Amino acid sequence: MLAWRALACMRAVEAIGPLARFLRERFEDEWTTEELAWVFTEFGPPAIPAMVDLVQDHDADDEARGTAAAVLRGIAEEHPECRDEAVATLRSELERYRDHSPWLNSDLVHELVALRACDAGDLIRQAFEDGMVDERNGSWEDVKADLDEDAPR
Repeated sequence: MLAWRALACMRAVEAIGPLARFLRERFEDEWTTEELAWVFTEFGPPAIPAMVDLVQDHDADDEARGTAAAVLRGIAEEHPECRDEAVATLRSELERYRDHSPWLNSDLVHELVALRACDAGDLIRQAFEDGMVDERNGSWEDVKADLDEDAPR
């Protein structure tokens, strides 16, 4: 796994595809998932297309898709010029919340809130009202407070 970090640090972008496939088919290992999230975030913008594909891959498991969502957020935080694309991807996927598990929807909401995607508030509220968001990351009231544009950042 140290080799994964080395690939990212060397900007060996040709490794992104194989690593994304590994994440999609990964072992049930939280440490590996967290490590790969760091690696993809370190790759930065070149990893965006692979992470968008994974977030949108309805055949992938929720944890891999949630990890890809977290990577998109991480890249957007490190590269603000990528924020709009990350928010658009996450929002587009949350628009299909009825097709997802509440667990995945919770991940999508969490990442949108972290990016302060205030324009997604109505969509997030509707997903909560329809009972399609697991509240492990907070309730609608918590999210609403976090998205409040006047709240301290």
